[in-house]
Amino acid sequence: VAEEALRSGEERYRELFENANDVIFLHDLKGVVVAINRAAEYLTGYTRNEVIGIALMT
Repeated sequence: VAEEALRSGEERYRELFENANDVIFLHDLKGVVVAINRAAEYLTGYTRNEVIGIALMT
């Protein structure tokens, strides 16, 4: 039951992240991009593969 609830929560989070109209960049503590959503791809014109791994903060 707990694992099912966890999976359900993760799925809802993924859907919210991907379908948000707002631009979302996720980065690690060093400022390296680890994920972006569709809105970020659309607004920047870059694919997530082009952006993931780039350091935003130096």
